[in-house]
Amino acid sequence: MARTAAGLVQPRVNSAFTTLDEPCGWSHGSVRGGPAFYVGNKSGFDIYYFGSTNTPPTLVRSISSFRPSCAIVAPRLTLSGTEFPDTVPPPPGPFYPEFFDTITFDHTANALNVIQYSPGSPSFSSIPVQLNALNPLQLVAWTELAAYGVVGQNTGMALVFSDGRHAGEHRLVIVGFDATHKFVQTTYNLGLGVPVQVFTENLDADTANPEIVVLKSTSPQVEIYESTSTTGGVTPLTGPFYLEVGLGATQAARSLLIGQTGMSVVFPEKKQIKVVGALP
Repeated sequence: MARTAAGLVQPRVNSAFTTLDEPCGWSHGSVRGGPAFYVGNKSGFDIYYFGSTNTPPTLVRSISSFRPSCAIVAPRLTLSGTEFPDTVPPPPGPFYPEFFDTITFDHTANALNVIQYSPGSPSFSSIPVQLNALNPLQLVAWTELAAYGVVGQNTGMALVFSDGRHAGEHRLVIVGFDATHKFVQTTYNLGLGVPVQVFTENLDADTANPEIVVLKSTSPQVEIYESTSTTGGVTPLTGPFYLEVGLGATQAARSLLIGQTGMSVVFPEKKQIKVVGALP
């Protein structure tokens, strides 16, 4: 990015752009051969490869599953943060991408779709999300999971579901793969408050294992789960822990200040942005 004399930021001439067809979700990722990003749409998803920062991303594969894929992740590592045993470096010679197994969420069926790649056509399987709830729950937020500040080395995905009532039913679901590429999902019951966002944050200076934070619009506290992995993975999780942020928050983001732990929380009715500190 370049800054103008007036202080405004504008793209450089060599910035890369690409046109997307009705995108509804995306995540960082990789293919065997380099960084990539995965763009979900209403009937599948596309995989784009980054060959250079000065050229547009290259579309390397389109998957038509005929199912919405607005929440999507292609884990580069297992849920525990280790390499898949069968992961091998790309062969020398011309670039030819190999793809990592992908997980998407179909909100029309409340189901998780697993796409696994092999020679020929990819295989699809649909797995009901384990909500263990008495009432119907809807997806309200999701995020890819990875070591804090690491791009493309995803370990899984966190999804949050709710019935929309303060004292209702709310769930956090963690999904990914084990070392044998077996799909794994684990469900956690969330406490009081309607969840509106889930994200990862560094609240205790342990950058290898960021916390999973659930922001709630009707509760003054965020609900936090922390990984106890020693290999940079997601599982196993411990918690919940709670941190006071104030009532009325609608959105939060990582605090990217150097040496700063905490999160930036938005309160639109108060016209405030608050930086909330570390775990007690």
